[in-house]
Amino acid sequence: MKLLKNPYFLLFLICCVALILRVINLKDNVLVAYDQARDAQRVMEIMQKKLKIVGPETDIPGVFNGPLLYYMLTPVYALTNFNMNYAALFFVLINLSGVVLIYFSSQVLFNNKKISLFAALLWAVSYEQINFSRYISNASPMSASTIVFFLGLSIALFKKKEIGLIISVVGLAAAIHFNFYLVYLLIFYPIFFITFKYRPSLKTCLTAIGLLILLLSTFLIAEMKWRFMMTRSLLGYFGHQSTNYASHLHFFTSLADNGMRYYNRISEAIGYSLFSYGKFAGFVLLFLFLGIVWKNKKNVDEKNKLLFLYIWLFSTLPLFLFKSGVLNVQVINSSIFAPLTIVFAAGIYYLFKYQGGKIVGILVVALILFSNLFQLANENFQNAKLLALQPLILKSEKKMIDYSYIASEKKPFSICAVTNPLFVNTLWSFLYTTYGKSRYGYVPTWSGQQQILNKSYLPYDSERTSVRYLIIEPSGGIPDSAREATIYLEDKVSQLVEEKTFGDITIQKRVIPTDKALLRDTQNLSQKQRLHAEFVNSVEARYHCSIEY
Repeated sequence: MKLLKNPYFLLFLICCVALILRVINLKDNVLVAYDQARDAQRVMEIMQKKLKIVGPETDIPGVFNGPLLYYMLTPVYALTNFNMNYAALFFVLINLSGVVLIYFSSQVLFNNKKISLFAALLWAVSYEQINFSRYISNASPMSASTIVFFLGLSIALFKKKEIGLIISVVGLAAAIHFNFYLVYLLIFYPIFFITFKYRPSLKTCLTAIGLLILLLSTFLIAEMKWRFMMTRSLLGYFGHQSTNYASHLHFFTSLADNGMRYYNRISEAIGYSLFSYGKFAGFVLLFLFLGIVWKNKKNVDEKNKLLFLYIWLFSTLPLFLFKSGVLNVQVINSSIFAPLTIVFAAGIYYLFKYQGGKIVGILVVALILFSNLFQLANENFQNAKLLALQPLILKSEKKMIDYSYIASEKKPFSICAVTNPLFVNTLWSFLYTTYGKSRYGYVPTWSGQQQILNKSYLPYDSERTSVRYLIIEPSGGIPDSAREATIYLEDKVSQLVEEKTFGDITIQKRVIPTDKALLRDTQNLSQKQRLHAEFVNSVEARYHCSIEY
């Protein structure tokens, strides 16, 4: 019994629960789309001694994330021969650190082991965090790195330990590497220093600045190498943003749109992690807990810590003054998952202190746990699609690749694909040269477009093999006309033998007949649809799968 009262033992048990929930049905139930294949191929290049000083692209042309992701993945892929399951497990362990980080963050701010343990438990069972943990992407470690940033600051401000500032800088640098938009966290140094009258020593300041410059040196090197391309891109971006608010009417319209977008993102974060019983209900519950927690803080020190937590919670709000693709996805909430969780944990703890509050508190806890576990069980613990524009799951991809080899009777064949991004075969180049080649001993040829954006590891179909597979990825992010136009052209040169679906992927086995009379319109297009398909192909010739190289 004494052991069960030890908070660190209980924290260990919570970590075990978190790990189990994150690895159930993990094998092959991971998202592998263009981004994952692109990053893996760049790791291949690092292993070939082609070092990287920039990381994945952002949605602002000319602005890149840092290369830290690639160097973290290099030993994982090198030791496992690019097995994506081990990469997913690697990110699971990083996300698991959030259980410990959120415990200590709560301890600094509340000095209450019950609140800290409950916050850790909420993180452990969070449906959204379990999704993030399996996500082989620069977005996956963002939550943990931002907790380190704010935890370090809280240690410096409230524990009066200057090592906290150094810890904070490490978290900030990692966060910026994982996603450049998190550079906005820099503004919280002056905000917190002024608000809480914090004056670090000159030595600590210089150490922190030097360390930050060192950790972000790849950005500086890239800027000098490419003549400040990122700076110019950012200036252009902010210049364009200012024109969006040129008129008062447009200003208020944009502000209202961004306000609704902010409400939706916060509500989604609550719904996927804490309370999935309606957006508005979750939002109301958040503000109820904010009030309850504030009311239970008596002295100045406690209220200062709570002010810190509230600033952290609403830290993404300034970002919604701008227009960016990142505002439309759950990734924008990476830096506020922790304070949301802590507020709910503290709110429920203090709710128990009110008359009759214990029954309500127990009900809320039961609803939160049921909400998360139901969402996980509803997907048979195979969750991998929450963060995906295209639900391309490794299990389905492997089955599809197996089919293409088996249906070809292990003879040469070519592949073509309707992809996202369009005309880029990076995903299939990666999967066929890793999984396909290791299992069947050879790779198909590529009968689609010449590859310029990324290197293709599949040889071009110069010899025109008679068997061809047309792979059609799920429609998210792909124009509706892409599938129709590609099949329309393919029907003119190849005969459909068989069509199969694997998860959300469609694959057509086709042969190029010697008798053209065997060719037919497999889509049964109307005259209007045929004219539209011809128009689309006249505008963009790359839909063709029989390109001359």
